Amino acid sequence: MLNHENDLELMLKEEQNKQSTIRQLLRSKEMLYVTHFADEKVLLCQTNIDDTDILTKMSDKVYLAAPSTQVFLFLSAQEKETFFSRESGIINYIDNLNKAKEKLTGFFPYDFVSTDLIIKSFEKARDKDFEEALEKGRYGDHFKNLSTALNGFLIDKTITVNKQLSNIVFKLEDDEATLLPEDLSHGELKKLSIYIWLKYYGIEDALVLMDEIEIGLHPDWQYEIVNELQEWSNNNQFILATHSYELCQALTPSHVKELEPKLIKTNKK
Repeated sequence: MLNHENDLELMLKEEQNKQSTIRQLLRSKEMLYVTHFADEKVLLCQTNIDDTDILTKMSDKVYLAAPSTQVFLFLSAQEKETFFSRESGIINYIDNLNKAKEKLTGFFPYDFVSTDLIIKSFEKARDKDFEEALEKGRYGDHFKNLSTALNGFLIDKTITVNKQLSNIVFKLEDDEATLLPEDLSHGELKKLSIYIWLKYYGIEDALVLMDEIEIGLHPDWQYEIVNELQEWSNNNQFILATHSYELCQALTPSHVKELEPKLIKTNKK
């Protein structure tokens, strides 16, 4: 028994020495281990940046957008259980998501009826105009440009904020009738939120993961959203998880990866 334990300890030390030698060799070549495939293929990254720094920089360039009704694995087991609770379950779950969002800056849960994102974009534009006034002696055009862009986004409607920047004001172009956010369709609010999130929150040169983006969108909009995402963003790569046939039709077959299990089985002849 003693010899067996000694042998195991010796094997463990030998393995640790091998790994240490490999790490030193990679470091001398300015290489970073990423992952390996099977037994023969290894993915390395050549960089002279510290391991921790590069992982931090990479994580800062990864974003996740998904429906608020998803059960997210990064939440604790107790937080996930609240989703299935009968008493105020979904309310508590949304509270947990909001807390997680404060810590995960790249996390964007879809929220059809929230106008906070729009208000924050106007606040950000106002602050930029004020900064320019302090630096250059004149106010910038960020607020004006944002208002113009958003009004060009909606069809037959105008959008602005009240003087206190506390409420979003929607109006019909024809009769100036004021609309509440709930008067807009889920699809309109969702597209507007995604547009602002991508265009006015500094998301560029990034990897953007989006789950079930088609929810709440008209089939025609599902088809169009693929090109619109590219138009709204600055050199981003998108990975979309979807059940939408229309969305997949907007892509070439080489850009679509069908995952198992498939809902519709094709008969092989």
